[in-house]
Amino acid sequence: MNKKNLWIMLLAVAMIGCVWAEDADPVNLALGAKGTASTSEVGKPDFVADGKLDTRWGSHHNVDPSWIALDLGTAKTFKTVRLYWESAYGSEYDLESSEDGKTWKKFYEQKEGTGKLENITLDAPVTTRYFRFFGKKRGTPWGYSLWEIQLFAE
Repeated sequence: MNKKNLWIMLLAVAMIGCVWAEDADPVNLALGAKGTASTSEVGKPDFVADGKLDTRWGSHHNVDPSWIALDLGTAKTFKTVRLYWESAYGSEYDLESSEDGKTWKKFYEQKEGTGKLENITLDAPVTTRYFRFFGKKRGTPWGYSLWEIQLFAE
C-alpha cells in the first residue's frame, strides 16, 4: 500500500470515528449515584440512579417539603436534567447543588411541573458533587415518585 492510499484510509477511519462519536448516546452522569431522601415510602433512594425505568423512589404521602439527594461521587458538570415521574409528581420544586451535602444552593426553580418526563435545559452548566430535588408542592394527593433522575453534560 502506498502512502497516498494509507492517508486516505486513515482519514476515512477518522471521519467514521467522528460520526460514531456524534451519534453515541449521551452519558448519564447520575448513573450509580448514592441516594438519600427525607422520607421513603416506596423503593430506595438509590433507585432513581440505577438506570432502570421499572424501579422507583416515592416519598411519604402528604408531606411537603420532601427531598431526594444524589452523591455523584466527584464533582460533575451538567446542563440537562431529566426527571422521569411516576403518576405522583411535583408541581413546584427546586433543583439544588452542594459541595458538602449539607449546604444547598438553588440553581433551578419549577413553578408549573407537569410530571411524566421533564427535560430541563439549564441556562448555564452546573458543577457539583451533590444534586438535590427539593419538592415544595405535590401535583397529586400522593407523595413525590420518581423512576429516574438523569444528568447530562448537554
